[in-house]
Amino acid sequence: IIGDLKHIGYPKSYRLNKVMLEWYGLVKNHSKLAIMAHRGSGKSIFFSEMLNIYDMFITKFFRVILVSASQSQSEHLIEEIKAIIDNNEVLKEKKDKNKWASSTIGFNGGYILGVGIGSEILGQHVNRIVSDDILRDDNKLTDQQVEDYIDMKLDPMLLNRNGQMVVAGTPKRNSDIFSTINQRIKEEGELCPWKLYRYPAILDYDKKELLMPDRFTWAHIMNKRLSM
Repeated sequence: IIGDLKHIGYPKSYRLNKVMLEWYGLVKNHSKLAIMAHRGSGKSIFFSEMLNIYDMFITKFFRVILVSASQSQSEHLIEEIKAIIDNNEVLKEKKDKNKWASSTIGFNGGYILGVGIGSEILGQHVNRIVSDDILRDDNKLTDQQVEDYIDMKLDPMLLNRNGQMVVAGTPKRNSDIFSTINQRIKEEGELCPWKLYRYPAILDYDKKELLMPDRFTWAHIMNKRLSM
């Protein structure tokens, strides 16, 4: 159990379950990581928030860019990170009050910058880029534009610091970024720098085995499935 996060909307104490501990192991072993997970799995608070707070706390000058489907969504994540830090007396000792804005957090000599997918970013050299739920429903950006943004705009920002790219989200189409990464893995095999992992809500339908039984019941998942 990590602790009380009611100030950002968690009704119960935030818990690192076995799936999230597995995610942490994957993050520490892959430089380009794609995570496909169902909605409500906790991927955003893990990959965008808790993971980066932890790494920035133990590593000085650690730099992160959070990329979301929109600027407002990225700023929502930034606000939650700020709330977590401000409500923890140990964490808030390392905050930089001069870099405490709607889209930027200064912490332990490093920073987190939140941007919307497609935003122009110049001159950044970072340790990690997390693209979290960047697939939009309004088709503002095509799948090819999303792919180009990751490859041509974001990836070069990792070179100087030998940084890491994480793409986490729920797939939408058979031509989206997850499909592209999967195709690259099939074509390039061991030479492909990307690793892709899938986390469906239901692991075994016949046995009623769920990915996260600590977060959802079988009835909860079935009701949501039927409503969709």
